[in-house]
Amino acid sequence: LERLHPAMKPEGRFYATFFEGEGVSLNRPDGVVTHPDRDPFHFSQAQIRAATPENWAFEWIGDWDHPRDQKMACFIRR
Repeated sequence: LERLHPAMKPEGRFYATFFEGEGVSLNRPDGVVTHPDRDPFHFSQAQIRAATPENWAFEWIGDWDHPRDQKMACFIRR
C-alpha cells in the first residue's frame, strides 16, 4: 500500500482478498490448508487493520461469495 499510495488519487480504492483466520494452520472447505507463518497465509481482521498504513483507511467487506471462501477488504487512500 505504501508503494501504491503515490499512484492513487485521494479516495481511490484498492480491493484485496485473503483467507481469514488466526493462529494454527486451518483446513479450508476446498482442501487448501492456510497458515499463519507461510504461504498460503491467513490473517485476522485485526492483523489486516494493524498493518494498514496511516495514509490508508481500512474497510472490511468480508463475505462476497468467493469460491474458496476468501474474504475481501477495501483500502481507501487518504
